[in-house]
Amino acid sequence: MDLKQEKLEEILRKYKAQPVGNGYIDVIVNRDYYKDFIAESIFNDFEINAISWWEYTKEISDRKFGMGGPKSWFFDGWFAEICTKDSYEEFNIMEYTSRKERIDTILEKIHSKVFKYFDGNISFLKNEELIPAFWFNVPDSWINQYIGT
Repeated sequence: MDLKQEKLEEILRKYKAQPVGNGYIDVIVNRDYYKDFIAESIFNDFEINAISWWEYTKEISDRKFGMGGPKSWFFDGWFAEICTKDSYEEFNIMEYTSRKERIDTILEKIHSKVFKYFDGNISFLKNEELIPAFWFNVPDSWINQYIGT
């Protein structure tokens, strides 16, 4: 594992970020940590190119929006996948935007997220259950080393 990948692993551990699978896509980050996770990732020159969405519940059977998914490694509950992914090329226009501008853009996308749901809209700001997951633009050969506890 090279030093850059080791740094990403360190960030995952620090912010209790849970990858789904063995790569660095769909890295679920609890609401208590997502802002600092994004900032540290960007300040270490990692590119986030998409956000997917998960619902966090105490029991998987209590999910309202998500389909199902893994038990949290760090928290007393489960994640249920909301089958949507938002890709954002503008997050990574490094030569045109500062790190702070990239962080602010990602946060604005998260904070303005609204899903059209069969019985109304659900939004990140009004629904504590919604959790973002981040997709990193890293080499396909990188396999995460932080699999479960």
